[in-house]
Amino acid sequence: MQVISTISGARKVANKMEAEKIKRGFALEGGGAKGSYHMGVCKAFIESGYEFHGVVGTSIGAINAVMLASGEFEKALELWETVGIEQLFDQEFLDLLKIDQGFTGNITAALKKLVSDRGVDHSRIKSFLSSYIDEEKVRTSGIDFGLVTFSLSERKTYEIFIDDIPEGKLVDYILASAKLPIFTPLHVDDNRFIDGGIINNCPINMLIDQGYNEIIAIRTKGFGVFRRYDKKANVTVIESNENLGHFLDFNAENAKLNIKMGYCDGLKAILNLAGNHYYLKDADTMLQPVIQKLFNLTETDLTAVNHLKRMTTPKKRVLFEQLIPELGEYLRLGRNFTYEELVLAMSEYTALRKNIDRFEVYDFNTFCNLLKTTPIVKTNNLLSRVGIDFSDRRSILVEEMMKLII
Repeated sequence: MQVISTISGARKVANKMEAEKIKRGFALEGGGAKGSYHMGVCKAFIESGYEFHGVVGTSIGAINAVMLASGEFEKALELWETVGIEQLFDQEFLDLLKIDQGFTGNITAALKKLVSDRGVDHSRIKSFLSSYIDEEKVRTSGIDFGLVTFSLSERKTYEIFIDDIPEGKLVDYILASAKLPIFTPLHVDDNRFIDGGIINNCPINMLIDQGYNEIIAIRTKGFGVFRRYDKKANVTVIESNENLGHFLDFNAENAKLNIKMGYCDGLKAILNLAGNHYYLKDADTMLQPVIQKLFNLTETDLTAVNHLKRMTTPKKRVLFEQLIPELGEYLRLGRNFTYEELVLAMSEYTALRKNIDRFEVYDFNTFCNLLKTTPIVKTNNLLSRVGIDFSDRRSILVEEMMKLII
């Protein structure tokens, strides 16, 4: 993976000069195993020289947030890259899910049974958190840390920062924030708590209310309520265009993939890169010659396109009035897509077909050269992660068009 050598020294100097003016924080959304994505995004910002003054989260977001607040980012990253679900849950739960068979069991039925049987014991998770969270470090770090949970006993939302959490109760409140309905009842003191995601799964508002003027919200699109926030606030929302996996899929392979994706999505935000599945510099200007080639295609050029060979209607007219709208639908571009969006989507589609490494930052010319020189390989259907079905008949049309314009 390419390091962030592309970030200029001037940008880093500017960051330092404005450090006193900026109050920057991360808001981390809940989502179980999807939380590995947080680590990649944060890694990109930290390596870029961005300093943060606060971090808040819900559920797994609270767990990641407390590690960041205590200055233990590298430890948290290592945990995600090595932790397995067997470290978090007892064998009865694993057997019920048939986790060793890759979630082939009926998860919905399993979870219903667990709830009816009073739920999954969370003592192993509490022990795991206690061994890695240093409450003293969190309290003395100088970084604001906050979390969200909900008290069933009081019917009350808790959006609290570290100073409002009683001494010695930090792990309890973090566990309360992450208390999914599948777990056995959780009490802190006299109150019974449940996962904060039911009320506020990405607590951007907590940082806004504390006067933060630059907020990076990292979404997993996990189950829970994404609360509206003041659109006047300076909030950058970073989220994946792809499926991050099942919320219970705690395994190193999936975590490493999500971390890579998060890292590149962080770079995308920092460097203003283009692309949905790839990360491209200078695309705004470099796309124009390719689009111009599309406009300049002749009837002779288009005889190479299978869809057009037998057409008696002018081929160029059919291309722009019929086939291009079909391609936009196939590539999921929405109704009012631009030619820039179409060409970019076709380029990325071709790169996926050719199995070009997704986790690099490319300038657009280099990317196009790779598209020209790399042969198409047999690729597994990536529908589950990137939403494209390569078996669709229109896939051939994309390939034929790309040969004409790059």
